[in-house]
Amino acid sequence: MADFYDIDSTMQLNALGDIAVLSDGDAIRQSIRSIIISVTGFRPGVGVANEKYGVNINKYQFAPLTQFTAQSLSEAINRQLTIFEPRITLQNVHVNSNTIEKTFEIEVTYSIEGSTEKLTFRTVINQL
Repeated sequence: MADFYDIDSTMQLNALGDIAVLSDGDAIRQSIRSIIISVTGFRPGVGVANEKYGVNINKYQFAPLTQFTAQSLSEAINRQLTIFEPRITLQNVHVNSNTIEKTFEIEVTYSIEGSTEKLTFRTVINQL
């Protein structure tokens, strides 16, 4: 039986015509992605915490493509995941600035609450 659930943010429909539901690892990966790509304060809801949700990735997309910017992005991701994703134990956040491809390569290593299995989330953010 799954412990964690979330609706599929792509709004895919299941066989019954309902919005698909993600569980466990898939739900957590979607949450990590959402935190990284969200503009700060964009999450709907009541309370001060929602005003601080999100890494504000667009700020980094227009910043210089340097290791300093990559380190700053890594720290922001670490801070946001620590606050807004309590279902994981964060082990490492690494961001590499790829000047040839003009991207930030993000790798988050974590384990899900109640497990010691190391999981990795990877994504690439294009510089604009």
